[in-house]
Amino acid sequence: MQKMTVELAVPLTLKAWLAIRGMKDKDFAKKVGVSPQAVSGWKSGRHKPSGEYVPRIESVLNVRFSEIKFESNI
Repeated sequence: MQKMTVELAVPLTLKAWLAIRGMKDKDFAKKVGVSPQAVSGWKSGRHKPSGEYVPRIESVLNVRFSEIKFESNI
């Protein structure tokens, strides 16, 4: 099966991308190589992923990093 890359004009939150991909935080964390707590921090906007995780995040979610919003809506 061929992967399709999604390109959006407006970035979606990490939470939205995980829901679209049907992925749980713990599974995403394992594939990226971080703790579930790190993913929680990214989703809440408390932290942003460091550069070393960018290629992994893009690969796991099959989107460009720029299409993921990491800030909080609060």
